[in-house]
Amino acid sequence: MRYRRGTRGKQRRLLLFRLVLIYLLVILIQYFFLQNFRIGSNSMSPTLQRNDRIIARPFSIEAAAFRPDNTEFPIQRGELLLIYPPYVQPEGRWYRTLDRLIRFVTLQRIGISRYRPLVRRVIGLPGDRILMDSFIFFIKAPTMSSFQSEFMLSNVSYKIAKKPLPSGWRSDLPFSAEMAQTTVPYGKLFVAADNRSAALDSRHWEAVDMERVSHRALLHWQLPVRLFWLANS
Repeated sequence: MRYRRGTRGKQRRLLLFRLVLIYLLVILIQYFFLQNFRIGSNSMSPTLQRNDRIIARPFSIEAAAFRPDNTEFPIQRGELLLIYPPYVQPEGRWYRTLDRLIRFVTLQRIGISRYRPLVRRVIGLPGDRILMDSFIFFIKAPTMSSFQSEFMLSNVSYKIAKKPLPSGWRSDLPFSAEMAQTTVPYGKLFVAADNRSAALDSRHWEAVDMERVSHRALLHWQLPVRLFWLANS
């Protein structure tokens, strides 16, 4: 009888050890390699729908990448990034770790973090001049002689969603189809939602600091399982 009880106790301790090891491995992967996110709105429709999932990798960048003479910028127009908008103050590392633990245990259904990063598409890089007409952005980089559409300059193909505006909607109102020309400051990115007539982005916040980029989106998946690559690499 004592032998059986001792064996059961060892099995329980071994199971607990394995669970802790699995969790630590998941946290390690999320911090340095890959993390799963659930899409909470239709702001990136038609590319991403509410309750879709994406797999992203943590992203950071050195200040030297913002030099005006840098010709190999590590971010490309058209790719998807996860960012914290200017009105959000990201929580501390330990708070985020606890949030990940709860989301891991509850299969991403429950979390304590008040804010989650938003998925937005990169439209303009530092130094770019940008304007918008009929919900389509046109960009003129410092090395370009004329404006070109966002689709011509993007390394990935995508579509945007736009709905007709009410009659009399002025161009200076939010979610309008036009935007006056602006220049992206060095150290910042101009990002936009694919659902142009129903989501907030750099048209409303202005360009975002690179420090607010948390992840680079790699893979989009849906239930039942279907996979879609979001990045070139």
